[in-house]
Amino acid sequence: MGYNRAMRFPRFFGAGTPADAGSSPFPLAAKAVVEHEKIVFIALILLYLLPLWFFPFFPTQDGGSHLFNAEVIRQYHDPSRTDLRKHFDLTNDLDPYWTSNLVLGALLSIVPPLIAEKLLVTLYLVLFPVSLRYLVKS
Repeated sequence: MGYNRAMRFPRFFGAGTPADAGSSPFPLAAKAVVEHEKIVFIALILLYLLPLWFFPFFPTQDGGSHLFNAEVIRQYHDPSRTDLRKHFDLTNDLDPYWTSNLVLGALLSIVPPLIAEKLLVTLYLVLFPVSLRYLVKS
């Protein structure tokens, strides 16, 4: 006969008498987690964002080049910026960075470059766990 944890610890693994077969070993803690899961989830996301906004710069390897590309795309059709059209060509090729370049370009119209980059990273850091939570709950 093989080793069976449910035989050694019946209360923790749902075995035992039919009355306590599906009960949790910590019913109050499980109920509190279920009731406050959304609050805990939001608090963890805010905690995750804290280092991003606490420091003046977000260290990336290529964040500066993305900001530059977004600024070039944003100013490309400005009539006074003939130098951009002289040195750069906009192509119709599908580039994996087009979404971030367009979002950064829109943000650069409103806020300075360092804030625009932090807002884009914030968008990533918030939407990834939210989408994962949505996937798990569906």
